[in-house]
Amino acid sequence: MDIWEQMLELEPFLRHIGIEAEALGPEQAILRLPVRKEITNHTGGIHGGAQFALGEATGVTAAGLSLGIP
Repeated sequence: MDIWEQMLELEPFLRHIGIEAEALGPEQAILRLPVRKEITNHTGGIHGGAQFALGEATGVTAAGLSLGIP
């Protein structure tokens, strides 16, 4: 099981809001959050909570990859 599958197992919320891994490697972690009505706010932008979740997931995934966690 790779690190992204581990993240989704430990944090099912990430799968729920639709975060996807685009590119993962020892020097990069690129995650994406496709825009859907369910994660937007009243102005049509991506909700701040969803943005924070994307940032946090990217940081934790990058840290794990840099430490050699598979």
